Amino acid sequence: MPITIFVNDEKKKYVLCGSEYRKKSDLESFHKIIQKGREALEKVQKMKEKNKIKKYEIVIRRAQKHLTKSGAEKYFDFKYENGKLEIIEKKDEVRKAENLCGFYILETSETEMDDKDVEAHYKQLQQVERVFRDLKKYLDIRPVFHWKDKRVKTHMFLCLLAQTVLGYTRKCLKQNGWIKGKDTLQKFIIELSSIKIGKFVIIGKEIFQVQNNNPIKELLKKAFDIVFEFVDDKTMCGLNR
Repeated sequence: MPITIFVNDEKKKYVLCGSEYRKKSDLESFHKIIQKGREALEKVQKMKEKNKIKKYEIVIRRAQKHLTKSGAEKYFDFKYENGKLEIIEKKDEVRKAENLCGFYILETSETEMDDKDVEAHYKQLQQVERVFRDLKKYLDIRPVFHWKDKRVKTHMFLCLLAQTVLGYTRKCLKQNGWIKGKDTLQKFIIELSSIKIGKFVIIGKEIFQVQNNNPIKELLKKAFDIVFEFVDDKTMCGLNR
């Protein structure tokens, strides 16, 4: 539930937003950062125990380098005394970060706008940003320089068409419980592209056969109602929707 906060009578308001779903997601991401930071320092600990590094300056420099690279520098510190590297977790900082997980603040000059509308407009912006990320990440679409109107319109049409297909695919996968954990849209696209159709010539006839070990055969049927059928010695992809 959004909460409005006005600051110093300015013509701006700050809307505090959050949700249980976002909190759970943020906590999972944050705990991965904490784990990565601890593992980075533990790696230096083991190197010191095995005498792979000995000099004081090298141990300090190596520990700082690994911690900074992990992205958890704000939540960990270390102390090196008497030949031992001690890992120090900044518990107060960790606790503060955990409490903030799931919440974010939106700033707007539209002070008369309803809080829920402010949040809704922000989420629409997020959707637009995700569209561009999807096009780059999943379809490997990069900037293409066109000067003729016809080519510009064609390029934009293909991008929108591709995103429409991606959006529909993501929706169907979510509805059928696919997108969770390691099962991502990217994994689905990779497995989809791995499906092979073999061409065989038997007694002068061409026969097309889909591989038997189709990795997502059941998912295609359940989520998209797509089945492979044989018609006139050729494999046909049937969409019943």
